[in-house]
Amino acid sequence: MRFREVKTQIKELFDRPSNWRIIFHTDYDIHYESNIKNRELIVKFWTDRNQGDWSVVFTVDEVTDVTDGGDEIIIFSTVLNIIENFIHDNDPETLEFSAGKNDIGGDSRVRLYNRLIKRFASSVGYKLQDSNEDENEVLYTLIKR
Repeated sequence: MRFREVKTQIKELFDRPSNWRIIFHTDYDIHYESNIKNRELIVKFWTDRNQGDWSVVFTVDEVTDVTDGGDEIIIFSTVLNIIENFIHDNDPETLEFSAGKNDIGGDSRVRLYNRLIKRFASSVGYKLQDSNEDENEVLYTLIKR
């Protein structure tokens, strides 16, 4: 298999989101929900100042750790699709999120986030501004190009 074919397969891997809907919306908080094989995915965006600086976190069945419940591809596809929609609708200046290193599967999540950021950020008009790391987590800040 050639590199171009592998790259295309990886790109297509995350192009299979589940259906989702907005369940809560104010000027400072927007929450999305998806049901993936009877598991509740919640993606929350919030801002303290409503000046274009937003944070995002997602949970599966109210857990931020790796759940080992399977369906990672659909979950991440859906999260990325929701983030893309949020960016389109809200045009944030920055978007901040973190990966816990001490969570279950934390190191693999950090590696996955590092790879996804390279692929995803530029496709929605953002670049990685910062990646601050300590012993507990990596904090990512994407900034609009």
